[in-house]
Amino acid sequence: MSKKVEKLVKTVFVYDEDGYFEDTHIAQVNPKRPGAYLMPPRCTLVKPALKPKFFYKIKTVGDENSGWDEIPFPQSAADFVGVEIPHKSRTLHNHILRSLLTEYVKDDLEHFREVAVNDKNGDKIATTVEAIPEATEAEKTAQKEAAARSTRDYYLTMTDYLVVNDYPITNEERDQVLEYRQALRDIPQARTFPESIVWPEPPAVAKTAHKYWKSARVSEEINKRIEAIKIRTDLDEEQKTKLIAALQAVYQQDGYPYEVEWPVEVDGHEIRKNE
Repeated sequence: MSKKVEKLVKTVFVYDEDGYFEDTHIAQVNPKRPGAYLMPPRCTLVKPALKPKFFYKIKTVGDENSGWDEIPFPQSAADFVGVEIPHKSRTLHNHILRSLLTEYVKDDLEHFREVAVNDKNGDKIATTVEAIPEATEAEKTAQKEAAARSTRDYYLTMTDYLVVNDYPITNEERDQVLEYRQALRDIPQARTFPESIVWPEPPAVAKTAHKYWKSARVSEEINKRIEAIKIRTDLDEEQKTKLIAALQAVYQQDGYPYEVEWPVEVDGHEIRKNE
């Protein structure tokens, strides 16, 4: 901008109705007052620092020389609990807040949920976040029991066809299947249920059930090894990432889940397969 043009216009910094920086604007020279400018509504001559992930709120509304307060972006869904973002507001500030709220809740659905705030007519007027109450011990136990029974029922379903009278298996194989199915039904009566469950191994004739059972055992071992890596203090984050990626690649091995080649750690970060 040339000096001549600079004398005719001046850049000003506009804030919204809530006082948050929104955009730049141009103030033109006041033809009736030499050296003065026609200032737009809600603006200041002071430029905000505009650091990433910060809001800027005007210190003194109506003061053309007012500075700004720096306000960091919310860092988690917990920061939105009790905060109501107006539904109809289309300011830049509230648009960013809505996006962050949705993103953070999506990343922690176990503990938080997005909630609409309605007026007395049932119309949405704002969005906020609500913390999901911690489940009681009884509720946690009930959830574990339900999950265990669902898995048990799935195993039973996978062997239903084997107990049909005319299905072509030997009497010995049928007895093995019946014994296995009874063991599944007995699981809820175990003293350690549902905290600790030893899933019975399906007989070889139940191929689908056996592969599912074997996959679950290998998956448990993969997760166990990954958790052990995460808490190690002798590795940096890059080394941990490489080791974890090698373990996750086990799922893609051709022989999975019956022929698994476990990756072996060398010097903390180099990976090779078992020999």
